[in-house]
Amino acid sequence: MIRSRIVPVLLVVAAPLASYGCNKGSGEGGAGAAASANTAAADAEAKTIFEQRCVACHGAQGWGNGVAAAQLNPKPRNYTDVNWQKSVTDDDLKKVIVKGGAAVGKSPLMPPNPDLESKPEVVAGLVRIVRSFSGKPGPAPEASAAPSASASASAAPSASVSASAAPKGSASAAKQK
Repeated sequence: MIRSRIVPVLLVVAAPLASYGCNKGSGEGGAGAAASANTAAADAEAKTIFEQRCVACHGAQGWGNGVAAAQLNPKPRNYTDVNWQKSVTDDDLKKVIVKGGAAVGKSPLMPPNPDLESKPEVVAGLVRIVRSFSGKPGPAPEASAAPSASASASAAPSASVSASAAPKGSASAAKQK
């Protein structure tokens, strides 16, 4: 008799707990859905920020040839460069995004974004955008932002062998964003 009362009570208590455990982290309901919604919102904000703040120098394709790039020396980073992508950590990228180039020994032309310091999820979204360019085809030579840069480097390697191809610790690489 006691056993017949316990079984229904256990089923009533255990079923919701089992269901919660199965959905935990699956993105369906509860905290998983909230986290997914937060990431989607952060990624949307990151995309808007990239378009508003980054494209002018780095270009919509991440080639480092945005409309403002022609006036910059050193040239903005080409995000499609696989070797550069391998040479930097996500934490390196987060730091340069928030603190700017000068704060990390890079070009002071890369401005800081102190308003993003309190938005780590948006900064992570920007890092995902930068990483998404890795290995994508680069611009055609005539579309380069610096067609005459090789002329100014008569004794040095041409600008087409840019600082993005330079070793990580070199002076040329240290100047780039």
